[in-house]
Amino acid sequence: MSVEQNIISAIDTIFSHCRIEDEDKVILVTIAEEAQKLSPSSKQILVEHLLHSTLPNDNVVPMYFFLYDCFKDIRFLERVVDYLPSRLSLQMFYEVYLNISNRLFSSSVKSKKISTAIRNWHTDTSETLTRFLSSRGLTPNAYPLAHPKKIAILSQQLLNMRHSPTREAYSLALHLKTYHGCQCYVINTNAMSFNGVNSLGLIQPILFRSNEQLDGVQTIPVKYLHFNTSLNVVSFPTGPMTTQKVANIVDTLHQLGIEAVISHGDNLVVMEALYQTMPSLFATTGAVVPNNHCDAYFIPEHLFDDSAKKVAQSYGHDNFMMESMLVTPEGIAEQPASREDYGLFPEQFVYLIVGTRLQYELNREFIEVCKTLLCSDGHTRIVFAGTPELELSSFFDEQFITENRVQNIGFQNDLPAISRMCDCYLNPQRTGGGTSSQTAIINGLPIVTRDEGHISAIVPEQRRHASWDEYLTYAVELRENRKFLDSECEMFKQHFFSHLDAKGQVKRIYDMLCTISDNAQK
Repeated sequence: MSVEQNIISAIDTIFSHCRIEDEDKVILVTIAEEAQKLSPSSKQILVEHLLHSTLPNDNVVPMYFFLYDCFKDIRFLERVVDYLPSRLSLQMFYEVYLNISNRLFSSSVKSKKISTAIRNWHTDTSETLTRFLSSRGLTPNAYPLAHPKKIAILSQQLLNMRHSPTREAYSLALHLKTYHGCQCYVINTNAMSFNGVNSLGLIQPILFRSNEQLDGVQTIPVKYLHFNTSLNVVSFPTGPMTTQKVANIVDTLHQLGIEAVISHGDNLVVMEALYQTMPSLFATTGAVVPNNHCDAYFIPEHLFDDSAKKVAQSYGHDNFMMESMLVTPEGIAEQPASREDYGLFPEQFVYLIVGTRLQYELNREFIEVCKTLLCSDGHTRIVFAGTPELELSSFFDEQFITENRVQNIGFQNDLPAISRMCDCYLNPQRTGGGTSSQTAIINGLPIVTRDEGHISAIVPEQRRHASWDEYLTYAVELRENRKFLDSECEMFKQHFFSHLDAKGQVKRIYDMLCTISDNAQK
């Protein structure tokens, strides 16, 4: 029996019982490993067979999630939509949303079917919740009669300053407090904490961390860039979102006398419950058009394409501020990390690749670029950082690994120092990379990237490459011509400090909140 036939037989057997036992999960891990060993053509034939044959109907949602995790074919996630009800409970909606959106974040393939289903689930869930809160008197339909000075910044997850979304939330609060005299509260909803919850029965449910030191109402010290002050942080219990949890969040904001709210990220039903009760603004490096509604949206202009415009029009989003992405680098290192600690030497040219999802984001074309760089010069080294579970043996020959030509240094607490240790930043073909590239630039690295995703808002327009050939040519020239490398490093720094002004960004955000507040009184 062939490998493909064994895989089909195992899937038929495991997913045709009442429940998936622990010993079955061990077999599923083996199936996933064997599937990765198949040639692209064999894998595609197997995918088509699984999509067009009749499969067990007993554990259908975890089965299709599992098949997506094995083959990364979006049609398996589209099958999940077919088997979920049109109306979901609040907890189930968050679980479905987080598991689907996290998987698709690193995918270049989009699905109108999935995005439409998520928005329909969001609309139904939030409308039901808002009606409930309104019936209990928890959402008075009136904007505060004041220029907003008490501002809440909603975050689904706060961790530490190595965590890009945490930096974004804190940076907004620090700027508003320091330059606009606002009393800010960073609201940690902990809406992403689904540890121990698996009502979908998934083989690999998405798990998110939480900051155990954040609990209740706290004033915490924050050192970030030139800021050294304290912030008010309000943390709600970890765990799934429930009606009571949302009610507590909304009630807390009213008790604090909050006069405006910034939705840091797609805060879904929480933000929807606050919409039209106080000035609200969406500002993040993530989705261009969130599911939740706000009075205004601060978004990267280059990502607001025809598709995003159509979504905005279809679902009633307007008043978009055409900007860059939020500027939140990790900081400038006082000195570089030691090359010796990583088996690197001064004469070597070191390319840096940073990301927390690199095991999904390294496509064939990018790996071919890396291999060409390595083969064309014996002093070239490539360092991967941010993803401990990245197995380089899946992408590179063993010789490259044993000779330390490529290495994965995992998660690093001091990315600025690691950046200064390297010579150039390579960006894979992905949505993210925006904040790690900011850190690289201010620590003296030029950026090599395709013209797509968040990172395009960071680099000068003439350095957004349209093809992999252009990408490779530029990466080689940076290595071969030291004078060109130095001039490019300086050009990137000048661009960053001239065009990516966090203070100016937050001023425009605050001015918009004031305009919304003023217009509400007329």
